[in-house]
Amino acid sequence: MSELIQASLQYPTVLLTIVVGISIVYWLFVILGALDLDILGGADGDFGGGDAGDVGDAGDVGDGASTFLTGLGIRKVPLTISLTTIAVIAWVISLLGVHYLADNFSGVIAIGMRSGIFIVALVAGLLLASLVVRPLAPLFRTHSAPSRQHYVGSTCTVDTGTVDKKFGQGRIVDGGDVLVISIRCDSDNSLSKGRQALVIDYDNTREAYLVEQMDSLVTDKKE
Repeated sequence: MSELIQASLQYPTVLLTIVVGISIVYWLFVILGALDLDILGGADGDFGGGDAGDVGDAGDVGDGASTFLTGLGIRKVPLTISLTTIAVIAWVISLLGVHYLADNFSGVIAIGMRSGIFIVALVAGLLLASLVVRPLAPLFRTHSAPSRQHYVGSTCTVDTGTVDKKFGQGRIVDGGDVLVISIRCDSDNSLSKGRQALVIDYDNTREAYLVEQMDSLVTDKKE
């Protein structure tokens, strides 16, 4: 164990040891509920985004880095998971590389080899991490829920005996999903269980959809 600790504190492994140490502390806080999993950005989040303003080239660099990471699949999971995976893999490669290669040399050659091992470890860590995190991507895939206005213009089936200004419930079939909604009707109607109604708006005050009786709308059009 002492040899492992000593090796992890040698250049360049010590740089990655610091990152891995920070990652361990971070994940301990996540387990305790003190920090969020996506503190650095969720899956498919922005990388170096924002308004570049006068910077210009910096924005292009950020977009290029984001595209590169997305192509590797790194951005398909939260950045905290990706960075931790990269750091751990690079740490192992650096540790082994220094032990089996750089320790056989001294002086300037050793420093050059250690620096080369560090670069190789980072590149290999990035590539191997992309293979490790890709199977995890479905666990972090999110879908945007439709807005309330999305259902305006849809027809719903009434589930209550009556529908008035203060009471009513219906359901909308959206693809294979059934959405139960609160509905209100400000006009006189004969809506009852099983009847069809047209959703015409959403009332934020009453937190309910406004509906009109379907057959009354047809009658109005005929007149």
